[in-house]
Amino acid sequence: MKEHIQKVYDIIQGSTGTYRVFQQQLRDEIQKIERDPKFSEHGREYLIKELKKDKEQELIDLAKMMKKGIREELASAKMKAEKIINAPMKKPNDATIERFRKQLGELKTTIALTPNPARAKQALMEFTGGIEDPYLAEMVREDFGNLIVPIVSGMGGQERGRSQLELQEVFRKLKDDYKSEEYREAEEILQSAEALEKSDVFNSLVVQVVQTDLGSLAALSINDPDNYDEKKAYQESLEKAKQA
Repeated sequence: MKEHIQKVYDIIQGSTGTYRVFQQQLRDEIQKIERDPKFSEHGREYLIKELKKDKEQELIDLAKMMKKGIREELASAKMKAEKIINAPMKKPNDATIERFRKQLGELKTTIALTPNPARAKQALMEFTGGIEDPYLAEMVREDFGNLIVPIVSGMGGQERGRSQLELQEVFRKLKDDYKSEEYREAEEILQSAEALEKSDVFNSLVVQVVQTDLGSLAALSINDPDNYDEKKAYQESLEKAKQA
């Protein structure tokens, strides 16, 4: 999974260098036109204008390819991470589950019959603290709402607020404390992938340079190449409206 995220970082971190190479090629071709004595001043201006149109499309195609590569890597990373996260927990043997279910039932009875809510809370915390198996912890977590109702409802004021915070922490630990390293890594990968989906390929400094080299349409589209044609059509319609 990590290799897919690393490839995305490589693409993004290398984007400035990628544009630098493109920019040098553009400048070399412009200089070649400017130094050719057979072209008039008007001819040079026309050829450079046409060259920039072609190079703009080339840049957009390059940006699309980079975006496509990023999407593919992120999709692979997310698919692998979600497979781990959504995998069913390893189930203990039936005898262990049945024994635990009875213990959980006894805990419910103890909580319901204990007149002191603080003692009931303590019984719950001691019970959860002794769980070692993730599957069994999830059984408690799924029934946690029913377990805490008699505890919280019997408290008032500051004691209730304080106990609710403590019970929230117990609930969190019933999941987080039983995650495997592989599961934690999958969660981190998924978070990274979701963040990278919203990231620009080219930083703001490159966008400014593109604005200077090729104009506003290229600058607006370099991080959104899939909508380039739509933006181009809109820009052309504005230019036609001005000429009308």
